Amino acid sequence: MNVYEWKDTSISATDLPALIYRDRQESKEKITFSKDVRKVLLEIEVFGETTAQIRECLAEIETAIYTDETWGGLALSTEIDMNEMEIEHKEDYFCASKISIAITYLTSYNNPYA
Repeated sequence: MNVYEWKDTSISATDLPALIYRDRQESKEKITFSKDVRKVLLEIEVFGETTAQIRECLAEIETAIYTDETWGGLALSTEIDMNEMEIEHKEDYFCASKISIAITYLTSYNNPYA
């Protein structure tokens, strides 16, 4: 599978199967004098030749996430929203699906890297 971060060009048949992820939104809330709770929303688009290939990719993503919802202790939790499936008929025929993932984690107050 080809994996892209914030790919802004069209997916072609030679790219399939492909996954594009984007961290579109992050929220922050101060919970103590020394800690912030943050939630990052990831959008993941999966492209494939068939709906079966898309469903297999989505199942692999879900299995990987729920194997360790804390990302090795870096996060408090991970939630997956439901997906939507669509068929594209442009230059090439392929299927696409989009899922959203919310990852909640703690940082030091006003320091997103600690």
